[in-house]
Amino acid sequence: MTGRRGGGGAPLSKREWHNRFVWDLRYDGAAGAAGPLVVPGTYQVRLAAGEWSQLRSLDVRIDPRVAAEA
Repeated sequence: MTGRRGGGGAPLSKREWHNRFVWDLRYDGAAGAAGPLVVPGTYQVRLAAGEWSQLRSLDVRIDPRVAAEA
């Protein structure tokens, strides 16, 4: 998600074990509008704090309930 940010809202707190980030699966929109949803696939997410950082893969899949309706 380089250059993208989630629709999660408030910055993360500094309290140990009390952090959560929610991504609404949208790219940044234009001038406050909700952007388009990302397509299914594998994305890279990076968590960084000070000198430490970690990169992980994140798979976005189609909801099987939605896929069955198509």
